[in-house]
Amino acid sequence: MKIGELSQLSGVSRDTIRYYIALGLLSPQPKEKQHKFSKMDLDDLLYIEKLKELQFNLQEIEVVMRLRRTSNWVEPSTFNEFSTLLKRKQGELRSRIMQLQASVNMIEQELSDISLKRSEAGPAQKSGVPLRALPYLRCPRCNSLLQLEQANLFGKYIYSGRLTCACGYCACIDDGILDTGNRYLNSYDSPDINRELYTTLCSELLRIYQHASGCILEQLKKVPFENKVILESNINGYFFLYNHFASMPQNCLYIITDKYPQMLRMYKELIEKLGLELDILYIADADLDWPLRKKCVDICLDYFSSNEYEFYHENSFIRDAAPFFAENAFVAGSYMDLAPNAKTRPNVKTKYPESSNHVYAFDSLRRDLEEQNFLCEHRYIGSVRETQNRFSFECHVTGEEMKFYVFGASREKSESEQKSSSPA
Repeated sequence: MKIGELSQLSGVSRDTIRYYIALGLLSPQPKEKQHKFSKMDLDDLLYIEKLKELQFNLQEIEVVMRLRRTSNWVEPSTFNEFSTLLKRKQGELRSRIMQLQASVNMIEQELSDISLKRSEAGPAQKSGVPLRALPYLRCPRCNSLLQLEQANLFGKYIYSGRLTCACGYCACIDDGILDTGNRYLNSYDSPDINRELYTTLCSELLRIYQHASGCILEQLKKVPFENKVILESNINGYFFLYNHFASMPQNCLYIITDKYPQMLRMYKELIEKLGLELDILYIADADLDWPLRKKCVDICLDYFSSNEYEFYHENSFIRDAAPFFAENAFVAGSYMDLAPNAKTRPNVKTKYPESSNHVYAFDSLRRDLEEQNFLCEHRYIGSVRETQNRFSFECHVTGEEMKFYVFGASREKSESEQKSSSPA
């Protein structure tokens, strides 16, 4: 019989049959460029499949098939050898069953512990705009102090209200989020409220992202944190602080911004479950027209935020956010980079027609930092040539190198500027 008939009779694929032949587990008669299979070959194949069901590996199956082909199964030595193999496998399986049962018991205990922790945790502590953030709020049109109206307060937080200015500017506080009303309405992006971007990262990308995160933590060890204003923006891409809030100081004011209120609301609810008692100001605005005092940000975290921002703006995030950086600000971040002539670039422009001409260009970002009087130190941490076909990575041409950098940028301010930089 031919291989197709053998496959149909046995239920074993042709590729598997060819693999068994290559290993010597099957020995059909050669016929020209093909193989001629007999009933004995069918019996051998079915027996191989039976041994696999008995959990024998291919190396063990080769030993059994040698016994099968060189004996009649009645010789004492053959009987003893095969019995020994069966008893050994029986012992292995019983040991594995015990190990599996122990693992099942551990899983049941873990589920019980999780349920207990959840029941003991109680309801999440609601948060809102911290009262300590009020001195930092300014009208983005005329830079005047904003007036708080119709405020609903509890403890140190403002849950709802209006922020107004005599010039006519108005923003609202809704569910503890400062919403400027400036919405992103184009179809080139959408809020990733299920955090699918994280779950679709291929293993190599995830490894580099974790490396970048660790490098940023090392950068932050060089910076004094006490009572600082710390900013992270564009969290619809990646959100560094979310995974590191537990190790961050409690006496800082954290400012988290994004163009989608839905993203801020989702993360706010998750962070509240951590019970960390942090002062976090959430600002929803489609651009960088934030109602903040100029030069108030001491530390900016750019965990691929610039990459995300450049899909929807011509200028870099660093250039547009510069008015909010203190004179001695520190920027720590990571960035994805492509060669200037990369084939991926036209794909980016097609998917994101609003994107910057300097998207995926680390040299351009570095120049922007230097133009803002930052001294930038950077380090290459790796590259990938294959990414998942989701989100912005749909643009990536497989085989094209995407490089990853981490950087830290700092600048000093004069003594007179230091005296005048406290909130008015």
